[in-house]
Amino acid sequence: MHPVLLHFGQIRIYTYGVMIAVGGLFSVLFWRRRWVKMGLSSEEDLWLLINVLIVSGFVGGRLLDQFEDVGIHNPNFWKAAFSLSEGFAVMGAFCAVIAAVYGFSRWKKISFLRLTDYLCLAAPFWQFFGRWGCFAAGCCFGLPMERPWPWGVTFTNPLSQVNPLFMGRLIHPTQLYEAFGDLAIGLVLYFFVIGRVENEELPRGMVCVIYLASYAVLRFMIEFYRGDATMLPIGLTVAQAFCLGLLALSGGIFAAIRRKS
Repeated sequence: MHPVLLHFGQIRIYTYGVMIAVGGLFSVLFWRRRWVKMGLSSEEDLWLLINVLIVSGFVGGRLLDQFEDVGIHNPNFWKAAFSLSEGFAVMGAFCAVIAAVYGFSRWKKISFLRLTDYLCLAAPFWQFFGRWGCFAAGCCFGLPMERPWPWGVTFTNPLSQVNPLFMGRLIHPTQLYEAFGDLAIGLVLYFFVIGRVENEELPRGMVCVIYLASYAVLRFMIEFYRGDATMLPIGLTVAQAFCLGLLALSGGIFAAIRRKS
């Protein structure tokens, strides 16, 4: 694969960062055309929200990743947590972004459900690009295959983040499993859900509920094939435990929507 997209002397441009930026650009263009529908009072509020998303997502994703890999009692924890060259945990970003968006909606006195519907509509497409970046970098890699399935992949680039024990072996492309799963979720939300919400056939918040629940199920299943999962004493990975939390959150939001209706 190609962890480094471009190389100029001592300067390296990593494919992962480029793909994250592409996904972010796609999302910003999408939101910029819909900021009125999102309930925002001005385009300046949109850019403020985008900064809230970037900062909270970065901090949450980085802290969870370092908590798993380094440990909070390690003296290098906080140095690694704010480094630009360390790993990232999507589930940590999820929790931080949801909390930050809720605080933003209370601050600006706008509907949290209305706002999150449009954020969740763009999120799976951003994740789609991000997982291709993971594939290029070799992070979030899968377990070796028991059979030589035709979709298996082999990493040989020494700069990739694949476990050295798996280097050169046929492994599950878990990054692509999730990428195409995210794409499917996004297409369903875009073509079959958001229009019904805007036409008031479905209540506000249903895009958020369906996205959280479907992504939680997708990620929970993919964890069985991940080769870098951190196990908990209860027999689940850290990500699977977070997925159960996302399912509970989506159920709670759905219950609140039903009560409001």
